[in-house]
Amino acid sequence: MDKTQTSSQKERWFFSDEFQARWKNYKNAFGEDIDTIFGNDYDKKLRLSEGLEYLFNDRLHDAYHAMLHLEPACLTDADRRVFDRLMALCRNEKEMATVKAGDWVKRSGSGYYKVIDRTPECAVIKRAFDNKLAFARESEKVDGFAIELTDLMTYQLLEEGELLRIEQFFKDFTDKEAEFLRYTDTMLSLREELLKSNFKEAEWSFRQFSFYRFTLDKVAFAVNLKDYGEHIGVTYGFTTVAEGEHFRLYGEDDFNIKLRFYSVIKNESDKNAVADQIKNVYDTYLYKSRDDILALKKERQKQFLQKIAERLKQLGFKKKGAKWTMGLEGDFCLEFEAQKSQYSDEYYFNVRVYHKDGQFPCCYYTRLNTNQKDVYDWQLMTEGELNALLDEAALGILAPIIKTPLATLGGKSEIWQCCTCPRNKCNVCWVQKNLWEANGN
Repeated sequence: MDKTQTSSQKERWFFSDEFQARWKNYKNAFGEDIDTIFGNDYDKKLRLSEGLEYLFNDRLHDAYHAMLHLEPACLTDADRRVFDRLMALCRNEKEMATVKAGDWVKRSGSGYYKVIDRTPECAVIKRAFDNKLAFARESEKVDGFAIELTDLMTYQLLEEGELLRIEQFFKDFTDKEAEFLRYTDTMLSLREELLKSNFKEAEWSFRQFSFYRFTLDKVAFAVNLKDYGEHIGVTYGFTTVAEGEHFRLYGEDDFNIKLRFYSVIKNESDKNAVADQIKNVYDTYLYKSRDDILALKKERQKQFLQKIAERLKQLGFKKKGAKWTMGLEGDFCLEFEAQKSQYSDEYYFNVRVYHKDGQFPCCYYTRLNTNQKDVYDWQLMTEGELNALLDEAALGILAPIIKTPLATLGGKSEIWQCCTCPRNKCNVCWVQKNLWEANGN
């Protein structure tokens, strides 16, 4: 539905044969009185239909969030009664109230979870399969054996056939069940220890356990636990808090903890060592203010970029901000850029060739992608990981460009295919004689 349509167009669409056929299905499924909600406001009725379509297809989580924003539009008691009933269907409260530890639940588009622990308020769930019932460690779409805290309101019980498939899978592959449950007890014991140490738990955690403890005004110490199947990852450190309610609900994402550290737990010995590491970081920076934390982060960032600068300086690059450039023949330039993500405190690393006076600035472009990963958490990279990344850039990409004449580079398909300008319009294009002139363009 085009959101720019006028009110009369929306009314015509609402009463069209095509839409009324769908609306009839909604009335049969959710009650004839949905006709009355929002009166003659067909814009809101059509927006409601988006949520009803999700609900009709048992996509409860999507339905809940699609309809939630319409709650303020319920101005009458009659509207409120209809809306509350629909939202109750999204929340699936009656069915979920019967769920206990050991049961399996699912959420459309997300996957299949085992309920590990249950209280009247919330549940600890652990995902074993993706939405196509592929086992977590064998599916690229499932991020490890995600364990999280939820209220189950937009989940559903499994159908008999789905449950039988899971039971049969674990009968056929007994080692898989052990793999799936391997770190569950450890995660639960870590959670208990943190709560006993006066940490608060974020009310909504996504694929991890998230904890925090305020130290000074607008400063908190955060600890996130994540089960990867092969180990437990622990991201921790100090962060600044701008909006307290959001922080209380969701905690802090790993890559947004301002001064962050990372440790791995594989066994009981690791668990004790990591506890000591967390305590050491906590004690070291305990009385740092918000400005102190941000200054420490800035200094670490400066040191990180300096390590890149030292390596690229050996190749002849000059630094300007977070870009390093060197001249090639014929006024062309080679550039390495550490590009800060606009969505998180992470970096992309880009390589470009361009002519300094060209109308089209990018003759060649590539983004570093080490181990199928093109965005890097600079604070958590070990020295070895950073050196490996710079080796890939320096030896695999930069040095071959520096050592090869541009006319020769222009004949290499891996180079000219990355040209982002229309080559037959660029009068300084360094691939023209080798590529588009040779092809008769």
